[in-house]
Amino acid sequence: LPSITGHDVSGVVEAVGPGVTSFMPGDEVWYTPQIFDGPGSYAEYHVAAESIVGKKPPELSHLEAASLTLVGGTAWEALVVRAGLRVGESILVHGGAGGVGHVVIQLAKAMGARVFTTVREANFEFAR
Repeated sequence: LPSITGHDVSGVVEAVGPGVTSFMPGDEVWYTPQIFDGPGSYAEYHVAAESIVGKKPPELSHLEAASLTLVGGTAWEALVVRAGLRVGESILVHGGAGGVGHVVIQLAKAMGARVFTTVREANFEFAR
């Protein structure tokens, strides 16, 4: 301590370092910082390696983009990279109304999977 935490970034490039070719000042970007190598993202400015930054999709607001970087990456890693989910397969998502669970459901459906989930009764409609 003191510590700067944070795992999600969406913002505008203020400046770039020597050798950076993918971005320029004014570009809208998003990423999940490598927080074990430095401070997190809850600061006015954040420095990141070019290799972990992507151009923010223009159809997403900064709020929407920042809310997807960590949970979206987690969902993708689980379904695509590790599980290799395929069209027509079935998947059970525990906690489907949770932060990662609701993204997993949407991604799995978009991938053509049959999705089952567990949620408490108050979250039935949200999960649907």
